[in-house]
Amino acid sequence: MINLRLKVARKAKKLTQEQLANKLQTTKGTISNYENGYSTPSNEMLVLLSEVLDVSTDYLLGKSTSLLDINNKFIAPVDEAKAILTTREAENKILPDEKKLLDDIRSSESRDEIVEIEVLQRVNTFLTNEKDIAKRLQNFKDEIENSDGLSFDGEPMSDEARESLIESMDHVFRQTQRINKKYTPKKFREDE
Repeated sequence: MINLRLKVARKAKKLTQEQLANKLQTTKGTISNYENGYSTPSNEMLVLLSEVLDVSTDYLLGKSTSLLDINNKFIAPVDEAKAILTTREAENKILPDEKKLLDDIRSSESRDEIVEIEVLQRVNTFLTNEKDIAKRLQNFKDEIENSDGLSFDGEPMSDEARESLIESMDHVFRQTQRINKKYTPKKFREDE
């Protein structure tokens, strides 16, 4: 159990095995052995791991499914994702997987629990995707604004038509990203 939890917590902090080893003043091989189940950390190392990864020792040992939010480091991303998703829900532009994520966040809050690591990972993935889509959309907007001869059906494109096109492309980018994730082989997925 500890091997899987350690790996999940390390990835949630976006650390490589080598970076984690450096923070703990140990070797990458030691971390690899922990994550592959070849060895188990000592009690002292377990405490150090929990402090560096901001999780409880209970979480690492499998006695708890919730992340220990020692420094409130994970609240801001969850709140940001919740705000974005709530707005989308109000505008009826929320996708099914986004709706499930929002429901899971609300469910954790209603039980007065700290958000579970699996939900936190989905929040991080969601926010990363949002940034990627925003960057692509901005590039598209810049391209439209900088093109002189943009026309539709032989007529110059109006500002309203440009806004409509940008909104449509936003939807296209989101759907394409969702579909690509669904059909990407496991060995090429980032979160695997």
